[in-house]
Parts: sequence; structure tokens; C-alpha cells
Amino acid sequence: MTPLLEGRFNPFPGLRPFKETEAHLFFGRSDQTDDLLAELKSSRFVAVLGASGSGKSTLVKAGLLPALHGGFSVAVGSHWTVATCRPGGNPLHNLAQALVLPDVLGTDSDDPVMAPAPIEAMLRRSSLGLADVARRAEQLRAGRLLVFVDQFEELFRFHSAAGHAARPADAAAFTQLLIEAARDDSAIVDVIITMRSDFLGDCSQFRELPETINRGLYLVPRMTRSQLREAITAPIAVGNGTIAPRLVQRLLNDAGADPDLLPVLQHALMRTWDIWAGSETAWGPIDLEHYDASGGLEEALARHADEAYHALDGDRQRSIAETMFKGLTELGPDGREMRRPAPLADLAKVAGTTAVELEDIIDQFTQQGRSFVTLSADEVADISHESLIRKWPRLRTWVGAEAASRDVYLRLADAADRWSRGAAALLRDPDLQLTVNWWNESKPNRDWAARYSPNFDEAATYLARSRRAATRRRALAAAGVAVLAGLTIVSALLAVLAVRQTNEAQRQRRTATAQQLAARSINEGAPGRVVGLLTAIEAVQATEVDGVRLPVSELALRSALKDPLSVKLPARVGQLGHAGPINTVRFSPDGAWLATGSDDGTALLWDVDEPTAEPRPLEHADVVTSLAFSPDGTRLATGSRDGTALVWDLVDTGDEAEPLTGHATAIRSLAFSPDGQWLATASEDETALLWNLDEPDRPQTRLPGHEGFVRTLAFSPDSRWLATGSGDETAILWPVGEDAVTGSRVLQAH
Repeated sequence: MTPLLEGRFNPFPGLRPFKETEAHLFFGRSDQTDDLLAELKSSRFVAVLGASGSGKSTLVKAGLLPALHGGFSVAVGSHWTVATCRPGGNPLHNLAQALVLPDVLGTDSDDPVMAPAPIEAMLRRSSLGLADVARRAEQLRAGRLLVFVDQFEELFRFHSAAGHAARPADAAAFTQLLIEAARDDSAIVDVIITMRSDFLGDCSQFRELPETINRGLYLVPRMTRSQLREAITAPIAVGNGTIAPRLVQRLLNDAGADPDLLPVLQHALMRTWDIWAGSETAWGPIDLEHYDASGGLEEALARHADEAYHALDGDRQRSIAETMFKGLTELGPDGREMRRPAPLADLAKVAGTTAVELEDIIDQFTQQGRSFVTLSADEVADISHESLIRKWPRLRTWVGAEAASRDVYLRLADAADRWSRGAAALLRDPDLQLTVNWWNESKPNRDWAARYSPNFDEAATYLARSRRAATRRRALAAAGVAVLAGLTIVSALLAVLAVRQTNEAQRQRRTATAQQLAARSINEGAPGRVVGLLTAIEAVQATEVDGVRLPVSELALRSALKDPLSVKLPARVGQLGHAGPINTVRFSPDGAWLATGSDDGTALLWDVDEPTAEPRPLEHADVVTSLAFSPDGTRLATGSRDGTALVWDLVDTGDEAEPLTGHATAIRSLAFSPDGQWLATASEDETALLWNLDEPDRPQTRLPGHEGFVRTLAFSPDSRWLATGSGDETAILWPVGEDAVTGSRVLQAH
């Protein structure tokens, strides 16, 4: 390495805020740091406000905190203990976790889960809880505690976005703890918060918070041109690099009035440095060619994010990444872009993947200077900055689509709730068709829906009932058209009748004959007005008396139309549709559907409220031996003699179902787990199969422990266990999941 290149490193952090350990790279804000120190001296509760991208967090982390620890201000002292937290969805717990860290107050517990519990209990006891904790802490005898709450607006966005993510009482208690601790002289506690200025009006939700903020408000000023110049050139000098003056001028001119200036500038400089350091011209200064190659302030971030996205392994990982970013962002009702940290496990459930695979995907967005996503020690993921939403077109599109999907689901869930209380009707077109289209395209699941409303099962049932009602309405409308057409034909026939009626005796004979035929048609069970009428017409027109074809008389038609809907069908509805013996019947959980399976290779789905309606056929290649409805009633599983199971989507009207193949011979029993994730099938091939329906390829786990036909099976109410019973006089308990086989227990009960 040449002397020129020795000690060279990239001094720009990219999209994320500066850390306290990077204070030596933080330039251009010394005046603002001094102002903030003065504000902290005069007010023990300081609210640092500014637009998204104004550098609030960086000013505190890399400006104020190093100044406090370094004793740069005699007025505020140098003995400071700092507890840093973000409110998130559980602000009291998060504050307790920050207080028990080893370099803050510490704890005697080695259990990271239980360690915050005593502190959290004190915080919940009263509004003086934080002050009490500080007074009792031995570590604070010679100094003060600074509670730094970053991203304070999470108190508002977590509550408003999901309604149930953060309890309003906890948010109010959290703000009161901070206020009381800061004004208690004996508590030696100071508080500093950072918050986006567009959330200032939301502070009125909490008692005393607006007044407290007014007394210690610090609005982050926009950096001057000379300060920006220092923020560009000074870190480059520390990193042992140089920059061409014309590029500095270009950067200052490009900065303009961009609200995301600081994070975008840091990211563009980081990318420009990397391109320069890897080029053949690295011996000279960073120049325009390197800056333009990065995409500049306008495109550097989007290009870099797309680079990470396209580096993922195929469509599956890209689809998971899309779901992940949708889960980490939020578009508020007022159009404000917001970050939404989420546990890794929750994101994995929504995306239909494992936490391990999701972590591999996150790595693509964090490696090689990509600081788009962060993952905390307790496995909570977050995007680095809201500017990623505004500057990455792909993410902006995803966020818009997620907001639209959220709004449709919330309307559906609200309508379902009102319908259950008798305050709303079932959906009708065009709202019904639009909602069905969204459901089929988005394929929402419970884990996704829980982010917005817990009433997923009720919404699914409500939509299914709305679709059945619409189908019946369409059938009745078609019947009405047929009746009108039939009456038109009748009118024409009556006109012909008036011309031909020349002989009274023949008229009486034709009338009597038509009456008998019409009555016979109705008594033999022709269903409904249309069929009864048309059968009578066809029967009379096909009849001849003395060689003369008889038309329909007015009296015969009146007889056919007299109360035709009173004609009843046989009570045993299964006789109407199957061409072979029925082997199994099942009711749906809500009692709205009856499923029947037959030797004719079909299952039929009957509407219990409309037994005369045409059943929906579900075709199999062989005898249907078993049936099972999912707990929410939206799916039906059918098993066949050929060892194939099919899972039918009862919300989607399409008749295609993906076959689940794995058994060598007939399926004897089927069961859904209570949580709807698993389907178990039992077969005459002496095995049971466990299918994970939440996985796109529906992987199977073979359970080969029996020595006879597996005749029956059942899940435990908590979906943790599957029991199978066999002709070999044993039952086996299988733990549901990947260790099903190794964790099984044989019960020799018979």
C-alpha cells in the first residue's frame, strides 16, 4: 500500500444516523451542539424537533452526548449516565430495558427477559416511578441520569396505525413518568426527546405534554452553506482522502431544499467514496465522475437499494423482501410516511417463511455499506430512515399498495363487525366484487391482518356469506328473465288460440287436457316457477287430440302458475346430485354449508339455507372417502381412494385445487389444526401425513409409526399435538412441527 492510501477509510455512515462513537466524523454542527447544551441547562426536559431528515437523532448522539461525557460544558457537568430507548409498541417495557443495561443502572439478574421486570413494576406503580428508580440507584450518587427517548413519535404512530399495537394507557403513563422525573429536583433526572415536527399537534393527546415541550423546545435549524461545506470536506480529510472543489460546489448546489438532505447526502457521499476508492483514479481527489457514477443526490439511494433487491436469490426471496418492507413501513391516514419496527418472528409469519431465511434476506440490505435495514439485539427489524420510502420508488410503490390493502381490509372488518351486530347488510356489487378481487389477489392471512384488526375470521365469513347471497340474487334475476320470456311466448300462444277457437266442444277438451298435464308436471316435483311453467308448456305442445296439436289454454297456464313455489323437494338432498353412494358428510363450522362425498368421485357443497339451489361440484379422480372443513370455514379438504387430498378455497369460486399427493392408497380421515396452519391425512398405507398449509409449496412430514391402517386422527385444541389411531391397536402422539417424528409417543392403550 502506498503512503497515500495508508489509513484510508470511508468516513460516511450512509443512511443511518451517526453513533456516539463516530463523533470524530461529525462536522458542521458545533453551534447547534452548544445551543442544545444551553437548552439542557435551562430546561431539564428538552424536545428536539425537526423535519424528517433534519438530523435530530445524529445531533443528539454524535453532538450532545459526546459533549456531555467529555465535560465540554461546566454548567451541566460531566458525570452523566445515559439511558437511550425508543417507545415502540411497549414504551414502559422498553424504558425498563434501557435502564437495566450494564452501562446504565445494571441488574443483578442474568436473565435478559426477567431483568427489566422489577424496574418495569416500579415504573407502572405511579407517575413518580422513574424518579423513584433514579433516587434509589447507587450509580447516580455522583452524577445525573439522562433519559434519551429517540423517535418519540412512535407513541402516536403505533397507536394510530394499528389501534391495538400500543395501549393508550401505557403511552400516557410513559409521558407522565418523563414529565414528573424531569421536574422533581431530588430525582437528578433530565429528559431529552427527538420527534418529527409534523407530529407536534399529536402531543395534545397527553396531559401536560404540550406545556412541557413549550418550555424546552429546540427546533433543529437548517444547516447553512458553510456548515454543509464543513460536513462534506472535513470527514473526507479524516478518512485520508481529498475532494475536488468543483464537486463540493456541485454538492452544495444539488442540496437545494430537499427535506431529506442530510441522510441522502451522507449516503451519496458514502457511495461516491466507494466508487472513487475502487477506481483507477483513487490516487487523485474524489471528483464529478465518481459522484455521477453513484447517481448523485437524486438517484444514489434508489440505485443502491435496487442493487440489494436484485442480489436476492430469485422471485421467492424478492417476494419475501417486499412483504418485509411493507411490514416495516406505514403510510398514515394523512399520507405521512412512517417507520414501523417489527419483531423478526412476526415478519416471518406474515411472509410465510422462517426467521432464519428472513435474516438472510436482511443481510443483503445491511452488508457492503448498505444500511437500509437494522436488526437489534432482541431481533426487532427496522428501516434506517423514512427517506428510504421517499427516495426508493420501488418501496414507495409497495407502501402505497400496502396502504390500499389495509384500507380495504379495515372496511371489510368494520362491515363484518357491524353486520354481526345487525347494524349493516351483506356486501353488494360493486363493493362486493372489488373486495373479492382484492382478496383473491392479495391472499391475506391472519398474521398480516392482526397488524390492523384482529377480526380476520369474522371478515372472511362475512365476505363468504356476501358472495353466497349475491349468487342467489343472480340466480333469481336469471329466473325472472326466464319467466318474462315464458310469459311472452304464452302471450303469443294465446293470440293464436283466440283465432283458432271456433268450436266450443274442442276448446273444452283442450282445456281439460292442458289442466291435467300441468297439474301432473307440478305434482311430480318440477322445481320452481320457471321449470313448472316450461314443463307444462312443453307437455301440452307435445300432446295431440284427434290428430290436432294442442296449444296451451289460458286456464291451463293459470293452473301452472298458481303458487308454483310451494312445490317441495325431497328432504334427502344428497339424492339430487350424486350418482353413487354417499360415504361421508360434514357441516361447515358456521352451519352454512353441508359437504357430501360419494363413490361417484365428487364432493358436493350444499347451501343449507337454500337446499333447492344447485350444489357446487368438487371433482376427484376417484371415490371421495373423507371430508374436513377448516376452523374458519373458508377451506374444505377432501380425501380420495387414490391417496390424494385436495384443499378447496370456498371463498374463491374457482374450482381448481392443488392436489396433495403422498399416500400410496386410500385416505381414511382428514383433520385441520385449530389454528388452520396444518392439515393431517390418515391412510390405509399405515402412515399419516402432516401438511404445512402456510408454506407456498405445502411441505409434508411423513409419520410412519403404525403397523396397520391409520383409521382416525385429531389435533389438540392448542394445535401442538396430533393424535393418530390405527388398526394395530395403538395410538401415537406426534408434536406438530419439524420434530414430529423424533418427538412422537406411542400409547398402547388397547
